[in-house]
Amino acid sequence: TTSATISSTLNLDIVESLPTGRDYQSYLQLVPGVKPSPNGNPSSKSGVNYQDIGGAAGTSSDNVYLIDGVDVTDHQTGTFGARFNSEIIQEQQVITGGVPAEFAGGSGLISKVVTKSGGDEWHGSLNYYLQNDSLVAKDEHNTSGGFSTYDTAFTLGGPIVKEKLWFFASYQKKYREDEVLDPVTGNPMRTVDDDARYAFFKATWQITDNDRLTATFFNDPTEISGSRNPNTLNNRDFARKQGGDNYKLEYTRDWTNLRLNAYGFRHEGEQSDIPAVSDVSLNNVAFRNLPSTLADRNQGGGGTAISTERNRDEFGVSLEYYLDTGFGTHTIKGGFSYSENEYFEDSRITGPDQARYFSIAQGNAGVTFADFVGPGWAGARSIVAADMPRILGETGGFGIANSADRAYFTGLLDTDGNGVISTAEMNAYQFSSSVGNPTGQVNNYRIVEVAAAPYSVSSKGKTFYLQDTWTLNQWTVNAGVRGEEWTHFDSTGAQSVKFDWEFAPRVSLVYDLFGDGRAKIFGFAGRYYDPIRTNMSDFAGNLTGPELHEQIFIGDRWLTFRSRGGPKTPDALFAPSTRTPYTDEFMIGFSNTIGQDMSLSVTATKRKTRDVLEDYDLTLYSDPEVVAGDPADYGHAGPGSAFYLPYSYFGYDGKPNSNYVIATLAGGKRDYMGYEITLQKFKSNHWQGMLSYTYNDAE
Repeated sequence: TTSATISSTLNLDIVESLPTGRDYQSYLQLVPGVKPSPNGNPSSKSGVNYQDIGGAAGTSSDNVYLIDGVDVTDHQTGTFGARFNSEIIQEQQVITGGVPAEFAGGSGLISKVVTKSGGDEWHGSLNYYLQNDSLVAKDEHNTSGGFSTYDTAFTLGGPIVKEKLWFFASYQKKYREDEVLDPVTGNPMRTVDDDARYAFFKATWQITDNDRLTATFFNDPTEISGSRNPNTLNNRDFARKQGGDNYKLEYTRDWTNLRLNAYGFRHEGEQSDIPAVSDVSLNNVAFRNLPSTLADRNQGGGGTAISTERNRDEFGVSLEYYLDTGFGTHTIKGGFSYSENEYFEDSRITGPDQARYFSIAQGNAGVTFADFVGPGWAGARSIVAADMPRILGETGGFGIANSADRAYFTGLLDTDGNGVISTAEMNAYQFSSSVGNPTGQVNNYRIVEVAAAPYSVSSKGKTFYLQDTWTLNQWTVNAGVRGEEWTHFDSTGAQSVKFDWEFAPRVSLVYDLFGDGRAKIFGFAGRYYDPIRTNMSDFAGNLTGPELHEQIFIGDRWLTFRSRGGPKTPDALFAPSTRTPYTDEFMIGFSNTIGQDMSLSVTATKRKTRDVLEDYDLTLYSDPEVVAGDPADYGHAGPGSAFYLPYSYFGYDGKPNSNYVIATLAGGKRDYMGYEITLQKFKSNHWQGMLSYTYNDAE
């Protein structure tokens, strides 16, 4: 009755008694209000209030995952970035609302795993789980092949020196083999192996009665030989290698009313994809009004071999002070941390010419360029409206005034002989050549990797928090503020953007209704910031890595109309006016203990997310010379149109030297309103249970 934080604590007593998956992601489903997400990253409340341009609604990327204080959240994707043996969990606290200032995040859930430690007595466990297709009913529809899986683990903890030095260790191996069937014929396509190994070791040294040093190591190397999706063709299959090592060293010092904690940790995460077929270039083939199979449309190899690393280093210190006065008690907490996130990538387009092709079926030879502007047609790589100025150029010459090919293209396309290639003349061009096509189809569009090179980008952050929990009689106030400052660096090591200090105040008020610690009403108001992830550092910072050229095939040669990456033209820049996205939360609630072993809680939560991040093509939205309604503008937002944004909106005097800018979405907002009722019976008389109802209304 002194906390307004909405959280649930899961322990082995709960998770081992219920039929869940054997991992901490599955355990999240046991928490009221947590709902599944298509990307396998469960979240709660407004944590799934997101829809990408492709229409994938309900994905989650706002959670924070902590393992003994190690932040293993993938700073590239916002999802979980490490796995471990569930046997090491002492307890898992899941916070879904009313997050105090000491914690980052808040838009999604916060998962805090506390692992087991050794003691003066020896303890251990050994288990082996197995399952295969002979233990399940026969698939009468012949859509799933055979499988076999096993999961084995051991734990061991005890003293190295009694009353001074203890250890706890664990190792788990998870293996699964699946036979993937062709969804049309039912014949076997491939066998997929998933081999994961999770190691854990913790040593605790009680130096004195008041001094403790803890060292922790865990890792999760995993190799997956391919995709279990039957719609993934063998020639488009990928093997995956993932996982990494994690290290933490923590020192704690206790005085009578004061605790000091200092720590440092490193989180490593690898995710590499290796195509099964790499000696033939990828070729996506479009068919128009012609019968085609999945294999017809997906020809060639896998396309790109990519190796990535997502590493995080953090150092921090915190103080906790307990003060008992004649005017209530205070628990004062404060802390400071420094973090560095690094994203490393080495991507190589496979195939003899290092290109990914988007071609036209031979049966459709002769279709015109106009067919590929705007929506295009199913399966084809259309030329988006903003590409047209890049292709034509302001003088109608493809923007290649200094190119030796200019005379060739002008002579081929300038049918009226006036020396300028018009939109109508460009639209009339017909695609028909198959010269050099990797699978003999009609050339249309391709992406060529003209320079391959590994690179890394990073972000560095400083955070601090200060909060006080003040309890006086039946009232408790928790008031605090969290500050965050983040700087992003490109692949040359130069600063690409710096976001100034942002301050997130958070306050809660709790009233113990009857003064007996059994019933409370509470309220919370606070702000959560969502620091921009390294996927945007990558988008706006790839200056030394691979350089990609986008090309269309005209006549007998390829024409480059856009360059991505490399030192010449950055793919994107952070706009000077870009702000850090944030969420404001307002919550009220009631909780009551019923009898000796039951509780009822009711909460209402309102959230508003603002300064939503988006990327813009300034040629499409901000070109002041586009005349609205001109047939040649191809949907551009010219001055005076509803979607026009002047360069000044982004903080520029003129157009910057980049393909895109990362900016704050004009008018963008996400709103959420939710209600939650939870009735829980804690374990007594050999049973426990929980019933919850959640209503979500999100826009």
